[in-house]
Amino acid sequence: MTFSTSKLMSNFQQNFQQLANKFRMMWNKGLEDELKVDASKNTDNPYIAARKEWNLMFGDLIKAKYNWQRIALIALISNIILIFGLIMVSTQSRYIPYAVKVDALGNSSFAGYLTNSSPINPLEINAFIRRYVTNVRSVIADPIAEKQALDFVYATSTRKAAKFLNEEFRKNSPFKVAQQATVEVQNITVLQKSDKTWQVSWTEIQRNLDGNLIGQTHWEALMTVNHHPVSDARIININPLGLFVEHITWSQQF
Repeated sequence: MTFSTSKLMSNFQQNFQQLANKFRMMWNKGLEDELKVDASKNTDNPYIAARKEWNLMFGDLIKAKYNWQRIALIALISNIILIFGLIMVSTQSRYIPYAVKVDALGNSSFAGYLTNSSPINPLEINAFIRRYVTNVRSVIADPIAEKQALDFVYATSTRKAAKFLNEEFRKNSPFKVAQQATVEVQNITVLQKSDKTWQVSWTEIQRNLDGNLIGQTHWEALMTVNHHPVSDARIININPLGLFVEHITWSQQF
């Protein structure tokens, strides 16, 4: 066992020495090429003699030039590594958020560290869908309130869903409808069909501007809802859970 270990160490040292020699040759190749003199030729050759004399006079300067170039290369590589390291460190948050409880008397106590949010609860998605349908299908006489309702709808819709809404509103603008009547959404029923798809049914009550009942219709829709974490402060204020409608279609039943 001792012989085997010593043999392995000897082989490792030999291999390491060979690699070191190859690296040294590659490292000094440019310098050796510049100072190289072919000694195999006649030493009385004036060109070879002049080259030797040149090396004696300026060899140290040439070596110094190559040494500074090597130092500059090492410094450049080190700076690049440091820059990448600083970027990685700067992107990692060093803050640990935690919650503090304050009672009615103003006494505070530590409530625990805040962790990543848990998966969205189906009840939260259900409530989100109810609000979405109410806002997108209701017609309010007050144009400011109607605009606020539609702002929520578009802020929680992807481009595909917003395209469908634009086509529907071109045919039946809620602002034009509000000039003659209002629409109230009632009896919303939400049924989950798959992980992301939901079937929604509801009743719409139409009234004229005097408040008199002028009609009642029943509707059904299929919606695809997905969760996308948000970081934009404006969107967080409107949609803190990060729920978005990716696809929606509706039709009148009767």
